Amino acid sequence: MAYTNPSSVSPINPQFGTSSQFNIPSTQTPYPYEQDIAQNQDYINRLSKFIPLQRGQTEEKLGLPLMRENYLRGGEILNNLQSRILALPQNVADSSRNSLMNEGQRANVVNAQEAPMQKQMGILQGNQTNLGNTLNLYEGIASKWQEQGLLPWEKEFTVIDRQQAAQLSGWTEANKNELNRLISNQNAGYNWTSGEATRANELAKAELEYKAELEKQKMVSAAEVKKSVLTGLFS
Repeated sequence: MAYTNPSSVSPINPQFGTSSQFNIPSTQTPYPYEQDIAQNQDYINRLSKFIPLQRGQTEEKLGLPLMRENYLRGGEILNNLQSRILALPQNVADSSRNSLMNEGQRANVVNAQEAPMQKQMGILQGNQTNLGNTLNLYEGIASKWQEQGLLPWEKEFTVIDRQQAAQLSGWTEANKNELNRLISNQNAGYNWTSGEATRANELAKAELEYKAELEKQKMVSAAEVKKSVLTGLFS
């Protein structure tokens, strides 16, 4: 069954372009390129400011700054204690050089001084291990909270990608509606005219170009967002 394409200007469709369920314009004014650039830059700027702010609030709420400071201080104390233990034999030898102490006596002095230090070392190592485990746990919680906080940004990021891809490829919502209508009519049993078949083929190619552009845009935008994230994380 052949029919006249209602989206083509023809004698039976003189009102093409006016508001009607059948009169779907095949083109529309594309997004201004400058506007998209400004929108994308605004997104990056806002995200760059949001990330360190969110990170700071999350870490303060979990007490991570103090926990990290205590862990670093604990490591320094352990290193200093280890250095003192390693230096004991030489220190005892130096201090007893002009005495009548023999090597056995010196060894006894070293062992007597080292014993409480080794006991302290064991306690400190246990505390440091526990603190490290707690710190790792809270770091993981902070990461999850930050990921959840970025979900709205990911949604906005997807919208911007689609807008950029549509602008660069020329694909519009009207194109999509027209292609869907042509396909629906064919599925309903209407045979395409030669012009409709040509138009459907053009629209299908345009849609593929849009999807290809969208994938490229995602890669470009992802690189920009990654740069923004790293800037925010290390600012």
